[in-house]
Amino acid sequence: MGGLDASNQLHIAGQTYRQTGNDFWPGPLDTTNASIDSTTVMNFDKIWKVDYNDINTFITQFNLGNVPLTYTPAIDILTWPAKGTGNKAKNLAPFVDVNNNGIYDPLVGGDYPKIKGDQTLYFIFNDNFTTHSETKGLPLGIEVHAMAYAYGCPTILNGRNELAYTTFYDYQIYNRSSNNYHDV
Repeated sequence: MGGLDASNQLHIAGQTYRQTGNDFWPGPLDTTNASIDSTTVMNFDKIWKVDYNDINTFITQFNLGNVPLTYTPAIDILTWPAKGTGNKAKNLAPFVDVNNNGIYDPLVGGDYPKIKGDQTLYFIFNDNFTTHSETKGLPLGIEVHAMAYAYGCPTILNGRNELAYTTFYDYQIYNRSSNNYHDV
């Protein structure tokens, strides 16, 4: 993606298969200056995978009082990147705040990821960790929250099995830079 700043200078980020370079890295950007450090990159170098069975089992076990005594939730429910710290955005991955305290606390409050589809992959990436070696362009200072999801279709009606072979992608793109882009 690319756009022109107020001086009509092009800022661009693109990616193929990393044979010739990289324009995107894991993690959310600092909301005050669009920067990111290597620790954050390493901490977010992950894809969280959650499905509705994990969530339904967690809800049932939590309501029975078994969490965390005799039931340990799936690690991706426990580590779901719901909230940012420091100067990162306060709200990252969507979640159901069961106890309405504004904190993602699955073990105490029963909170769980808010997903689309039957199975979700969630990840956050940016274009401002270091020099763009793929496009050689100026960074945009963008942060992307991505949710890839699919539906399981064990019983297909009327021979229409499109959903069994379809994945969906939801991207929320945030401009963390001080630039207002046009012609994006």
